Amino acid sequence: MPTKPILSIVTATLGKFTEYWLEQLLAIKGDVEFVMAYPPGAEVKEIDDPRVRIVYSMFKGETPQRMCGFLNVRGKYLIALDDDDILHPDINLS
Repeated sequence: MPTKPILSIVTATLGKFTEYWLEQLLAIKGDVEFVMAYPPGAEVKEIDDPRVRIVYSMFKGETPQRMCGFLNVRGKYLIALDDDDILHPDINLS
């Protein structure tokens, strides 16, 4: 069984994020998971990274999607990002 990540990054999204944003997100180093929270019926962008988890909210809207993501994290710490926010890739996770 894999260990729990230290940090969970939750993003409520419609899947319309840019490739640049995704590259910057996936450049984050360390023991981190990315939880992408989509609305019901949304078309999911395939992301080939084992740290990415996809969840579906029962309701449309940023707040219900974000809450769905929050309820599904495994990390010790949590941060919410919009799908145009960027973190430094060397964020200290210790």
